[in-house]
Amino acid sequence: MPVDRAHMIFDCQCGNALLIFLVLLVIAYALNARARFVIRCTLLYLTIMLNALVCMAICIPASFFGHACTVVFASMKILSRWTGINVETRYFDKVFSKQQSPCVVICNHQSALDTIVMAHAYPPRGTVMMKRSLAYVPIFNITAWLCSVIFVDRFNREKAMKAVEQCTQVMNKKNLKLWVFPEGTRNRSLDGMLPFKKGAFNVAVQGQIPIVPVVASSYKCFYSHNEHYFDNDGEIIIEIMDPIPTTGLTLDDVPALADEVREKMLVVYERITKEVNEKITLKRGGKKHE
Repeated sequence: MPVDRAHMIFDCQCGNALLIFLVLLVIAYALNARARFVIRCTLLYLTIMLNALVCMAICIPASFFGHACTVVFASMKILSRWTGINVETRYFDKVFSKQQSPCVVICNHQSALDTIVMAHAYPPRGTVMMKRSLAYVPIFNITAWLCSVIFVDRFNREKAMKAVEQCTQVMNKKNLKLWVFPEGTRNRSLDGMLPFKKGAFNVAVQGQIPIVPVVASSYKCFYSHNEHYFDNDGEIIIEIMDPIPTTGLTLDDVPALADEVREKMLVVYERITKEVNEKITLKRGGKKHE
C-alpha cells in the first residue's frame, strides 16, 4: 500500500510539472517573439520527423508502385496545416500534364519550410537528390531509401560524377522526375538565390532531358532565421516555369546554362515575392510581421 501511494504521489507530481511546463510554454509563446520562433521551428522539425515516421509504413507498399515520394509529400501537406501558411501553386497542371517524360526539377532553397513547398509542387513520379549527410538522419533515412532518394557526395567530384551517370540511367529507365535544390545549401538571408552548383545541370545535359524550374517566393514576410520570427499567417507563391530543353548541349555548356536558368528564375522570384509582400501587408493592415 505505501508503494502504491508513493507511485500515485509521483504520478501526480509529474502531471503537475507537465501542466506547469505547458502553461509556461503557452505564456512564452504568447508574449515572447523569440520563444514563439523557437517553439514553431521545433514543431516544424517534429512535424517533418513525424511525417517520416508515419510514411515509413505507408511507403513500403507504395514503393512497389513507384508512388512513395508522392505519399510522403501528400502527408506533409496535411500535417503542416498548423503552420497557417497559405500556398498558391501556379501552372502545376499546365506544365506536368505535358511533361510526361523524365526531367530535372530545380527549386530555390531557403529553409526547412521548403518541405511545404515540395508538398504543394512535387511532380508525379518524382525522386530527390540530397546531400549524403542526410542519409545518416534516423527515421528520415529509412523513408528516403524507400523513396529512392539519390544521395550525392558534394565534396568528392569523382563520386559525384558517378552519381550523375547512375542518376541519368535510373531516370530514363523508370521515367522519373528528379527534384534538386541547385544552390546546394540554404540561403538564410532569404534574399535572391545563391550561385547554382552544376550537379542538376550535369544530369539534365548528360541525359538530354529538360529542366523545369520551380520558384518559391521569399519567406521573409513571415519567417527569418536570422531575425528569429516565424509568424502564423505566412503566404507563399510557387510558380512552375516552362521546361528548358537541353537537347544538343554538352557538359561544356553547363556553366552558361546554369547561369541562364538562374537569371530566369530570379526574374520570377522578384515578381512573386513582390506579390506576396503586397498581399501579406494588406492582410495585416500595413504591419511588417507579428
